[in-house]
Amino acid sequence: MFKLTIDGIVAVISQGKNYLLQRYNPMLDFETVQGAKMLDFTLPWCDVNNKIFSNYGHPQVRYSFKKYYAELSFDGRIIERGYVQLRSVSKDGFVVFYTQNLGEVFGDYQKTTLNLLPFGSEVIPGTLVANPDHLTAKFCFPKIDNSAFYGTNGGSISYSGFVNNYASGVYTAGPKVPMLFLRYVLEKIGEICGLKIKGSFMTDARMQRLILYNTFSLDGATNITYANHLPEMTIPDFLKELRKLFNLALFFDTSRRILTIEFVDELLSREVVVDWSKKFPRLMSKSPVLDNRIELDCELDSNDALLKPLPTFFDKYSSAVVNDGELLFPIKTRFSTLLLGGGLPKTQQVGISNQFNQGSNKFAPRLLFWEGLVSGVPQASNSYSGVSLNNASLAANFYLKYEKFRRNTHATTTTANLTAADISVIDGHRKNVDGILAVHAQGNNYLIGDQQIQLPNNKVILDLWKM
Repeated sequence: MFKLTIDGIVAVISQGKNYLLQRYNPMLDFETVQGAKMLDFTLPWCDVNNKIFSNYGHPQVRYSFKKYYAELSFDGRIIERGYVQLRSVSKDGFVVFYTQNLGEVFGDYQKTTLNLLPFGSEVIPGTLVANPDHLTAKFCFPKIDNSAFYGTNGGSISYSGFVNNYASGVYTAGPKVPMLFLRYVLEKIGEICGLKIKGSFMTDARMQRLILYNTFSLDGATNITYANHLPEMTIPDFLKELRKLFNLALFFDTSRRILTIEFVDELLSREVVVDWSKKFPRLMSKSPVLDNRIELDCELDSNDALLKPLPTFFDKYSSAVVNDGELLFPIKTRFSTLLLGGGLPKTQQVGISNQFNQGSNKFAPRLLFWEGLVSGVPQASNSYSGVSLNNASLAANFYLKYEKFRRNTHATTTTANLTAADISVIDGHRKNVDGILAVHAQGNNYLIGDQQIQLPNNKVILDLWKM
């Protein structure tokens, strides 16, 4: 039995009709994050359905703008939670569609760039902390080698050539640029949008040291306005580009307002404990994956003169050719990093400053690792604990399992004889401790991909990817 509950009221559905629920695995898509959906379907005319939509079926009633919280149940099991939206009213009834509403998961800030978000501010401290705790601090001031910060005007003010210059235990004259910790930025996004962000990415000791490099100086300012030091990227783009960089999966549980961020390679390494061999017909058909060689690349900051020509540090990474005819599967992120020189991050880039009419300059999204005080100097680096922020190292640290998976997998589409309990534990939201993303079947382990579930006749079609 299929049941649709909207705002706590069980909706009346048309008897004899099937409703198609589509679900996706976020581990398999690098360009979009798709939520479960049920495209346009009609709820018949009746007093119950009219009440759900605030009597909008009556000609004189205006539409009540609201989100209609919905639960999809099958045989007593809740299999999806999300939202129903009213598309129109027709002679047949109420035309609606169901989604997880990922397009509005960040509310009013869905399309706002990070540098315009209400992150707040604080008065610039009288004494800058040289060794803040990366687990609790909002920002740090690493020393950066950048003689081009003031352009041709640097000589007129005896500029040292270092941003956040530090000597003899104190920060000295020159541009001061705070670098926000990525951990803090994600936590603040969650606070602003009413979203809890958790997962192995948030607790990883290496990722907790990441900072967002920028060139927005505090010259002439009295406050640190946090958003000034963030790239011009929307929250969805920000998360998507991080996903590409570190091979992450983004699991949204919109009803509980939770985003779980996990490493795909860790998920691929987990033991497959569920055997669904008898739930499928014999798995005979399969399609080879021709673009089975991953290619990792990043966009560089075009304003950094040290990156022209391209240093070998930023070379693309491509899986080796094993057989003729293998194609590349390109993954390109907007995040990059800085070169090192003399143990410090080094760049040749004009910064943003109230001095010398430099307020219109830009910076691209770049990351560094905070190292703290090293030999008495507050330092950041493009590498930490065996991870360098270049394509080859990222492949070795975060794409090793996925690269092997891509190389060896094939895809198959099959019908499945699944119960309501089975459907409910396929976990594209990471909402259940017992949720599954992969199953064993007929001698192989398979990652569950796209799912098409017809309700209430329970016709299930799954895409399976051999692991």
